[in-house]
This record gives sequence, C-alpha cells and structure tokens, in this order.
Amino acid sequence: MIPQVRPDIGDEEIAAVTDVLRSGMVAQGRRVAELEERWADFIGTKHAIAVSNGTVALMSIYAGMGLGPGDEVITVSHTFNATVSAILFTGATPVFVDIEPDTWVIDAKRIEAAITSRTRAICPVHLFGLPADMEMIRAIADRHGLAVVEDACQSHGAEFRGRKTGSFGHAAFSLYGTKNMMTGEGGLITTDDDRLADWIRLYRNQGMSRRYHHDILGYNFRLTDLQAALGLVQFAKLERNTERRRQIGVGVYYPIPVHRQPYVQELGIEAELPVTERTAGRTLSLPMFPGLAESDQDEVIRAVRAAVTERARSGADRSAVTAAAR
Repeated sequence: MIPQVRPDIGDEEIAAVTDVLRSGMVAQGRRVAELEERWADFIGTKHAIAVSNGTVALMSIYAGMGLGPGDEVITVSHTFNATVSAILFTGATPVFVDIEPDTWVIDAKRIEAAITSRTRAICPVHLFGLPADMEMIRAIADRHGLAVVEDACQSHGAEFRGRKTGSFGHAAFSLYGTKNMMTGEGGLITTDDDRLADWIRLYRNQGMSRRYHHDILGYNFRLTDLQAALGLVQFAKLERNTERRRQIGVGVYYPIPVHRQPYVQELGIEAELPVTERTAGRTLSLPMFPGLAESDQDEVIRAVRAAVTERARSGADRSAVTAAAR
C-alpha cells in the first residue's frame, strides 16, 4: 500500500544529525540559533523562536500574551485539536466561526459579528497550505485592537498576496514528521514583538535568563540541536518538497470538528457551524510526500478514478431499483 505520508529523510539529514552527535552540543546550541535566524529571515519577521512542537508554539504565544479566564479567541472548528486546546490551556475560551465553503479556511466576513468585549485575539488557521484572508483579518483586528495569532502549522512558505504566512501577527509553525519541512517533532514561533519574543525565550527555557536564575515561571519547551540539524537540511528542500506535494493509504482529516469533541461540549461551548458540519468527514486526503514516485502517482490516480466510477455506477443502480419499485 502507498502510505499517505512518508518523511523525506536522506543521507544529508543523517549526516547533519551525525555531526551534531559528534559535536557533543545536542541541546539549544548553534544549530537551533541558525534555524531561528534563517526562518525569521525567510518569513520576514524580527524573531523566530524554536520550541518542542507546534502545540507548544501556540501555547507559548497565548501564555506570553497573558491570556486567561474570561478572555476569548475567535477561531475555527475545522482544524486539528491543538488550535483549540492551546487556547483552553490558558483558561480562555474559543469562539467558533464558520469556514468558507470553497476554501475551508475561516470566513473572515463572519469574524466581526463574533467579537465581544472579552475578545483578545483572532486565530486564523491556514489549512492544507491555503492562507486565510489575512488582509481582511488584519484590518478587523486593527479596527478592534485585537491580536492576530496565525496557526501556520500547515503553511510553511505559503503566501497571501506576496507576503509569507506567519508575518501578519504572532504565528506558530509545526515541524512534525508529516510536514513539508520537518524535524520529527518541533515548532517555530514568529513575531515582530520584542517583548513577547524575549518572554517566550525565557518561558521555553525553565524561565532562566542565566543558569539557575529563574526570572519567570517557565518550562522545558526547547528544541534540540539534533532536530534543528534536520530542520536546516529540510529548509533547503522546502521549495522542492512543496512542489512535489502539489503534484499529488488515504485518510479523512478532522472528521469530527473540534466543537463536537466531547471535552469541548462538556465545557458548554456551543456553535452553529453548518459549513464546517458539511465539510467534516468529506475531506479525502490522498498520498502526498516528496518521495512519491511517478508510478505511485499513477496508481493513486487509477484508484481514485475507479472508486469514483464505481460510486457513480452504484448510484445509478440504486436509482434504477427505486424507479422500478415505483
């Protein structure tokens, strides 16, 4: 069976990790610093901060903003769970708005109606590499004095009108093994906010500005140099890997929207999201990873065509049976 995804790991990645192992500096060293510097330059922001995963990236942004009970963040339900759990982590409440029927990203026209006196931020999700309408979202946020937190975990290198996602506000990227740029596990935060960047750097490092001096309550959310070495090699392949993924096991992404998950419903968070409901369970993900061979692509295409033909034939058969019964 052709897998849905497969990490693109070759001799270059193996050599990069081997170099780090031989150096003896495996945590929060020069490879992490290099990855941060190069990612900030690529996205076009003042800061990039490496952390242990994409969920932690979102959690750290919200913690650094001082989000807490009574605050609200506007976001979507057709997304991976971490978009919402990172908000709940702080004690704040997610407020769901529906998605566009053709793009499946947040319907920016619905955002303003969801804003209340408790709203602190808007969190658009750039889904499957497709950016939300950041021009409209940024204008709404500025008009109401709100922060923008981009869930860019699926949009490495994506652009909205010539500008990289992750540069419109604070942003979180995931470096999980299925991404078009990966470190196995890992995350990156981008921001132009000096205060927030300094705070997150303390927060991810046990709150330490220097060894054994804990200035704030922090945790170990660091990325290792082993992961950063992988990331640097992967970064060099990002454009190629993205293009390969565009050319084409199957799966359904997010069949149960987050607002329908038991733990969210137990919190009493309700939302009427008809487009999200219709979309859930109807998203078929085909195999797509940089190493997918041309012959594999042909096999996927043949399988999809056969499945569609069979379903159409079955539908026609059922119609004929129904007509005969009448």
